[in-house]
Amino acid sequence: MPNTLLRHVIILAILSSFTVFADELTHATQKMCQKVRACSLAHAERQHFSSPDMKQFVESAIEGVCDMMTSQTRLAKQHGLYHEAVACLNETLNMTCEQFEEGIDGPACTQLQQKALGLNKETR
Repeated sequence: MPNTLLRHVIILAILSSFTVFADELTHATQKMCQKVRACSLAHAERQHFSSPDMKQFVESAIEGVCDMMTSQTRLAKQHGLYHEAVACLNETLNMTCEQFEEGIDGPACTQLQQKALGLNKETR
């Protein structure tokens, strides 16, 4: 997986705390898992990583990220980042796999990252 794709997986992990406060966020998170799966598997095939072992590794990694995204729920509500998380997920869902792999961040994801970093500095 290239570093930019890995970066998006990490962003998804950060967003993992924002998943079940409303149907809109849950739906966007589920769709994002589907997109990560599709883009990751397509990338692996383009890189000729299509052996059964590699496919299983990629699937397992994706499943872990998706499980994490759906298992945690409290931080968005606690920190007031719910709407920003929904906007970022929806923005990312509108990207092509190529944009996703390149690590392009739109304004909604940039805003979410800035707010999350600000909260992180406040809690130190």
